[in-house]
Amino acid sequence: ARPDLDLYILGTAHVSPTSAAAATALIQSVRPKLVLLELDPKRLAALKSSAQSTPPSSNSSSSAKRSSSSPGDDDPLSLLNLLRSTLHLHSHSRLGLPAAALQSLLKSAYAALKPLGLVPGADFLAALRAAAHVGARVETIDRCGDETVRRVAAAIPADLPGVMAAVMGGRVPAAAMGPGGVAEAVEAMLSRERAREMVAVMGSVAPAVKRALLDERDEIMAERIGEAEGGCVVAVMGLAHVDGVERRLMQGRRHSLQASGKRRPRT
Repeated sequence: ARPDLDLYILGTAHVSPTSAAAATALIQSVRPKLVLLELDPKRLAALKSSAQSTPPSSNSSSSAKRSSSSPGDDDPLSLLNLLRSTLHLHSHSRLGLPAAALQSLLKSAYAALKPLGLVPGADFLAALRAAAHVGARVETIDRCGDETVRRVAAAIPADLPGVMAAVMGGRVPAAAMGPGGVAEAVEAMLSRERAREMVAVMGSVAPAVKRALLDERDEIMAERIGEAEGGCVVAVMGLAHVDGVERRLMQGRRHSLQASGKRRPRT
């Protein structure tokens, strides 16, 4: 083990206000010398640019009003439209344009979140601001996002038949929407148990996509965390990555790992 590395890993949902608050609280509490983000340099630059025009806090009451209804058939986040988009993506992949189609699908999904009061990258924005407040350096640990999109898009044709069969067979039930709508559903997923369930389902019905989206990046992020200099370090990443990254760090027996789950706010 590395006694000189005091590492905190914070698992988040990237659009969650609770995760944003957790990132702020953790960084201000432990005052790390280094903050590592599940981003690449290009995405970090874009996030810093957006931070210039995004207020540190949003109006929670107006967000709740925008989030109070469940998505319908015309909402890009609805299951029906997601399946249609996936099938459209599959048809494009045969034309040799899978990455462009997937990029378009992701942009549509993010655009649909904003009117609901959910800010993509809210956790990273909060971490950036908190790091600046305590004087911590910020570095990226993820691989190039364009490469991830290309690899996921290439994996979709192989996995799509299994995904469609699982959906039609009820193995991938739709998330239940409460009165809080999408925002409430996002907050409800903030547990490692729920993340493990989702990762397990993905591994069962879409193993190639899981490898490209999670496993390969877990390996890269664990390696880059292992290269961090000693002292107090906070790593902020999606909750679905935490188990894989932690397992790789522990297997390497090079790091002293402190799980931050007990420190972050619970919902």
